[in-house]
Amino acid sequence: MRQTIQTFLPNLDLDRVSFHRAMPHLFSWLPHGGITLPHLWRSRRTRIYVARRYWRPASRGGLGLILHEALHAQQVQDCLLGWGWGPLRPFVILYLAAWAGNGFRYVGHPMEVDAYRFAGSAGSRFECWCDSGATSIPWDRLAGPHGEPLDDDELRRLREECSPASASSPGRERSAVVAHRDLAHSIPGWRGLESLLRRSLDLTAWAWLPALPAILVGACTVVLWGLFWGTVTAILWSGIVVVELVGGAVALFLRLLAGLVGKVGALLAG
Repeated sequence: MRQTIQTFLPNLDLDRVSFHRAMPHLFSWLPHGGITLPHLWRSRRTRIYVARRYWRPASRGGLGLILHEALHAQQVQDCLLGWGWGPLRPFVILYLAAWAGNGFRYVGHPMEVDAYRFAGSAGSRFECWCDSGATSIPWDRLAGPHGEPLDDDELRRLREECSPASASSPGRERSAVVAHRDLAHSIPGWRGLESLLRRSLDLTAWAWLPALPAILVGACTVVLWGLFWGTVTAILWSGIVVVELVGGAVALFLRLLAGLVGKVGALLAG
């Protein structure tokens, strides 16, 4: 499974990704089969959760779901190199901002659209690659027309021709995330302001000076929008941490109570 992910997403640092065959209890109510989240407290690490009933890495559909979530892991890494602390990262801020810009709908979310185009849906790049039969290529046993072993350049060329990422540059698959651009596009009404800015920046010499206030307003709006969703992310993260701690404490208390009741019962029975 890891080899397949590395073939499709050679830029993904799998050493910073862990896989879990269960959904976090706070997210188990979601109807989705998987979710990708930054590590709760560690920096630059990502966790991919897949519900047990959907964990089928040996099947086409199960592997497609894992690849879909793996692209989200690369989105985490591509958002300003994945820097941050726990969930307080550019990826989460951008995801929430884009969700708001999409009317708080999952369908049509730009970061989900990119992921579903890659894998996890009919007609995705992964599905087309499966239909082409490329998944059956045994790269380690390929040979030339007369049985001669292939050198590195020939293998690289064949990988480029069969690559699910790109016919010309398979080792450069990106997650389509451009943080500042996507953050700006998530702002309601940004399209009109962007059109004005584009017309202003196309002007030559000093003719763009009258549009300078609009440029400043646009820049300030992007900054404030990012700060707002950064604050929302911090609040949500704090809530998740509190729930995790309270849940762990309650579970520990119940376990100790059960052990105490068991001992009391044993003493009474004796």
